[in-house]
Amino acid sequence: MLILERKSQQEILIGNDIRIIVVRIKGERVQIGIAAPRHINVVRSELLPKLQPQPPCKRCADTGIINHGWGKTGPCDCTLGRNP
Repeated sequence: MLILERKSQQEILIGNDIRIIVVRIKGERVQIGIAAPRHINVVRSELLPKLQPQPPCKRCADTGIINHGWGKTGPCDCTLGRNP
């Protein structure tokens, strides 16, 4: 692991395509911006388990939804723990 110190508005480059920018530092919180190509997923690590494929809920199975877990308007009820 590489550990770097950066000040506000300074950047870190990963390869030619990914930029990490320190947007703001306020107390113990640091806001960062990440610029990456669309084909690279950028996800907070605590959200990763929720994004893993899950077995379809009853509603998704009954309606034949292939892309279970995320629809045009957001997560389906089963992904949010509200299995119908």
